[in-house]
Amino acid sequence: MTYILSIKALLIIIFVATVSSSDGVDCGGQGWSYYPQTGFCYGANIALQRASFTNAENYCKINGAHLATITSADEYRHIISYVFTAWDNVYGNWIGYYTEVGTNFDQKNWRSVDGTPVEFESFGKWCNEYRWGAHSPRVGGKRCLGIGYDQTKICYYDIDCNGGYGGTLKIICKRPPKIAPKSNPLPAITYAKYDCGGDGWSYFPPTGFCYGANIGMQRNTFTNAEKYCKDSGGHLATITSAEEYNHILSYVFLGWDNIYGNWIGYYTESGTNFDDKKYISVDGTPVEITKFGKWCNEFRWGGHAPRVAGKRCLGLGYDQTKICYYDVDCNAGGTAASMKIICKRPPTVCSEEEAPKEDKVLPTIVIENKTEIRATTTTSIPRLSCLI
Repeated sequence: MTYILSIKALLIIIFVATVSSSDGVDCGGQGWSYYPQTGFCYGANIALQRASFTNAENYCKINGAHLATITSADEYRHIISYVFTAWDNVYGNWIGYYTEVGTNFDQKNWRSVDGTPVEFESFGKWCNEYRWGAHSPRVGGKRCLGIGYDQTKICYYDIDCNGGYGGTLKIICKRPPKIAPKSNPLPAITYAKYDCGGDGWSYFPPTGFCYGANIGMQRNTFTNAEKYCKDSGGHLATITSAEEYNHILSYVFLGWDNIYGNWIGYYTESGTNFDDKKYISVDGTPVEITKFGKWCNEFRWGGHAPRVAGKRCLGLGYDQTKICYYDVDCNAGGTAASMKIICKRPPTVCSEEEAPKEDKVLPTIVIENKTEIRATTTTSIPRLSCLI
């Protein structure tokens, strides 16, 4: 299956991918991806999968960040795409809000960790008090905000900030990119109007594609994962640029749980090998994966990984030293070959609307070593008519 786009959609995607390049923007290492719609980087270190709210926010601060807050519909959709692809039926994700007045469902009683206005209710909903098969009683004192799934919808819920029952959640940090002090801001950009097709999908302008998954499909074999992506109008994610590689890595890092890597859309009929020329992409794009990443060591995860003949499919994981590619059985289940899923599909282009004239200038921060960290200047994005 190949992607089928209208000429209009294709031209808009090519235009956006061209003008919205974030070349020169440094998010500061693997596991972080720059998101042009907000002007911030999102990510985490693969070594810290879950923590209490207090420890998670401290970790983000050490990395020049805060737990992610939500200030726009684009940002909400982007964060939700991380939540969906990382979901494991147990742990949600922290977002950067807390309250001192116990369980409540009024955002006016909540505070953000980064000082931004508290308006998360504008973009998402509260979970039901009866969720995850049991009633969740109201609790007094300091409570912190998670985002998860109550079996009917993605939603916000309050929880113990310091790691009590259920109080160690996954982490999404948010920080401004590093730009050399003498460099000019990126030019203002007006993004195409797009629809990624529901919660769990986020549009990424540098490539012109949407990335995500349905929360009901956390792990599966390569064959079933690719079928799921096809049924969703896409394919397992392939890698065609350094920006796309870093973007996909941010999903891998945020969803990592010391067991499962992520499928990417490549397979070979030639058995275990380390030659990308022998791999085939599921979407027909050129196979250039070694331009952007490395192969895992044959000795990884505490044991030797033998070479195996026949059809092999490609995963992206962590061999205790680096993020890397490795081959695995395409159809077997179990821990080794049931991995997480990141799909990639083109957006639907919405009806034409006049873009706003005023630019949104994001804040400038100067850190102790005098290195300037500042977000780029981006044109505000209107509410999309096809999403209303």
